[in-house]
Amino acid sequence: MNNTILGWLSGKGITLSNDASDQAVVTAIQKVFIDALAPVTTLANEKEVQTSTITALENEKLALTGRVTALAAELLPLKKSRAALTADLAIQRGRLKVGDRETKITALENSANFDADAEALMTGAVVTKTIGVSAGIEEKKALANDMDQNGVRQTYLDALSKHMTEHPDHGAVEAHAAVMKAHPALSEAMKKPTV
Repeated sequence: MNNTILGWLSGKGITLSNDASDQAVVTAIQKVFIDALAPVTTLANEKEVQTSTITALENEKLALTGRVTALAAELLPLKKSRAALTADLAIQRGRLKVGDRETKITALENSANFDADAEALMTGAVVTKTIGVSAGIEEKKALANDMDQNGVRQTYLDALSKHMTEHPDHGAVEAHAAVMKAHPALSEAMKKPTV
């Protein structure tokens, strides 16, 4: 048996003499098992390090996901504001009817390519035409010749409704006067006789 153990130890790289003490043999066997377990311990330590790294990365991912969600929530009102400003500018430039404002705002808000859609709106067909420009005086717009009286009335009602929403303290007469002052072309178009 002693020769078998000594042969086994020799196979593991530990050479002992035939007259080695029992303690030397036990110590040699322990060394073989400790050496055999060393890679397992190293791998366990590496696994612990990797697990810590994975946990740190998962926490970072969670924090970044939360930040992305927060930024997306902040972006919604900015998109709506940008869409509203673009629609208002299009109305001012005669590219959009007042009655189509809310629909256009919603379309721009949900647009996959806002810049292209805003560009198309600003370069699209003019729904009003310029009738006169004086130095230092804002352009006056006339409604397009193709707008019928129903379109004129609807444009007036939309502008009146918008004004009364923005100025709840104004009565009907004040609101009418303000709309006529702000939209002189609309005022002119309302004077035309119905056909």
